[in-house]
Amino acid sequence: MPEEKKPARNFVRLETQLQAQYEYDRFNKAESGTASIVDISGGGLKMISAQRVKEGVNIAVSTDFADGPVTIKGTVLKSQLEWLITDVGKKTHWTTTIRFEGLDSSTRSRVINFVHRCSADIREAKINKKRP
Repeated sequence: MPEEKKPARNFVRLETQLQAQYEYDRFNKAESGTASIVDISGGGLKMISAQRVKEGVNIAVSTDFADGPVTIKGTVLKSQLEWLITDVGKKTHWTTTIRFEGLDSSTRSRVINFVHRCSADIREAKINKKRP
């Protein structure tokens, strides 16, 4: 019997380092923090922060693209505590995976264009590096 194949991703994923702010509602009280977006696609993102954001929470993440600021809304799918070993010792951080929800077409287009533009820049830099 053939194995079931997982569906291919709908969007290209880009590894990145974008500084961001996030906000969510916890027990009818606004909570916020700062994070670093470590990957992003037209369907979601992964961020690293000092605070945990629980699974299922609706969240708004704001960052700056080259064409200006953007706020992206989504739902937290996964939040995982990880250890980071540095020159000065160990520390922990939370890796949070977010699926975008209810994005208007303009915002989704901006995210997709950002990913494609950065991917093209990376490819071009690699090509130029190989040239003598």
